[in-house]
Amino acid sequence: LVRPDLRALGNYAVSALECEGFLEKLEADAAAIAGKVNGNTGSAPSTAASRKKKKEEERQQQQDIDNGVAGYRVMLYGGPLTKEQIVAILRRVARIDSSRASNAVQSNYSFGAGVVDEFYVKENGGENAVKTARKNADDLAEKLKAEALLVEVEPVHLLK
Repeated sequence: LVRPDLRALGNYAVSALECEGFLEKLEADAAAIAGKVNGNTGSAPSTAASRKKKKEEERQQQQDIDNGVAGYRVMLYGGPLTKEQIVAILRRVARIDSSRASNAVQSNYSFGAGVVDEFYVKENGGENAVKTARKNADDLAEKLKAEALLVEVEPVHLLK
């Protein structure tokens, strides 16, 4: 999971869920290859893996609802690009102004992580509002990952 193209830029944070998903996909691919070698071309392993992943996501969403999540935050952990390139990507993909993008990048370089955007749940939003906030955060994270940035979605809990 260490990216050699990033050289010695420091330690990298990878979520346990992302590692687990990678390992499940690797197992499913190995099972599919083994099935082809044995003459069985069925897609049961990949279907089982996708069902397991969907079930895990639903369980996580329900746990977040039960724990009183106030929203989700997209965190930037870097990428194989210059600061200016990352700022340009954040402005284009996340549609944030240059000062917010620069602050996220500077925080990432100074402290190891920077906040790209936050998606909060309305006070009386209910279950659908939590799911919508999570979906919006996940969509942004996927777009940024497609641009070769290291990002992760984390829940935001408000103190009571």
